[in-house]
Amino acid sequence: MKSGNNLPATKPVKADAAAPVTDTNAKGPATKMERATALYGKLLADDPHIPRKDIIDEFVKHCELTPAGAATYYSTIKKRVSSKKS
Repeated sequence: MKSGNNLPATKPVKADAAAPVTDTNAKGPATKMERATALYGKLLADDPHIPRKDIIDEFVKHCELTPAGAATYYSTIKKRVSSKKS
């Protein structure tokens, strides 16, 4: 009796060296933080008195964040934005 599987060996896949690594893609910012920051700015521009809960809900929907992660991103972005205004 032969041990092991009868599947053919596969070649290791190499990363495509020609593909550039960029911080943004054709659709916009690439990282969750960049997407959340852009969304935060847009939401505040549309309604300066938008509640924190609504911003967090939008982060969850559009930035692929958990509610806890969205709350953390909200406070981080708010701090960054307020420090730039000072």
